[in-house]
Amino acid sequence: MIQSTPPGSVLEATDHDFDALVVERSKVVPVLVDFWAPWCGPCRVLGPVLERVGAELAGEVEVVKLDTDAHTAIAARYQISSIPAVKLFEDGAVVAEFVGALPEGRVRAFLDEHLPTGSVRRARAAAEDALHAGDFARAIELARQVPASSKDWERMQAVIALAEAAARPASGDALGIAYAAAIDKLVARDHRGALDGLLAIVEKDRRWSDEAARKTMLAIFQLLGVRSPTSDEYRHRLALLL
Repeated sequence: MIQSTPPGSVLEATDHDFDALVVERSKVVPVLVDFWAPWCGPCRVLGPVLERVGAELAGEVEVVKLDTDAHTAIAARYQISSIPAVKLFEDGAVVAEFVGALPEGRVRAFLDEHLPTGSVRRARAAAEDALHAGDFARAIELARQVPASSKDWERMQAVIALAEAAARPASGDALGIAYAAAIDKLVARDHRGALDGLLAIVEKDRRWSDEAARKTMLAIFQLLGVRSPTSDEYRHRLALLL
């Protein structure tokens, strides 16, 4: 079970539970990670600032601390060479970061720039939930509520494209049936199964239905995060066929 941070509190992550507390949790709510060490003076200055700002933004972001001396594997994974180092995670990946004990005003400005607003985050989550529930009209409606100025706009365009593809009647030929099966797997959150099915269609006929399979794969990459491990794997496999 993925542990969440109680509103306004801060968790101490370890090498063993970092993926659960940060990587997986950031798929639900943004997580701000403070990489620090007990001997670091600037860390002791910045820590209370992050905790205070995090408490005020409870529900919009969660704050997790990691002692880089005690948990060297995670520090090495994220190439921490100077502390305090602060990284903001969303959807399992680092989306923004800074190094050093910034004053509180600059920390707030950093979060203002990079955090989605509560309404945008809720619309994004609800749109994706509707897509995976098979409520395609609702998914499109919610995705269109995310403004073009939001960093989530391209992801929501992917939701719209996938919902429109899922809502279209399947053609009766073999590839149309295979495409419908891939869409069913997408709706069931079996993203790898969907990508496998779409890749098979590209291999048989890349131009089928105006390259629908390839275009749908690109939309799934956007939905998952264009640099996610799954997107990287299937992008490479797709490139070998094109």
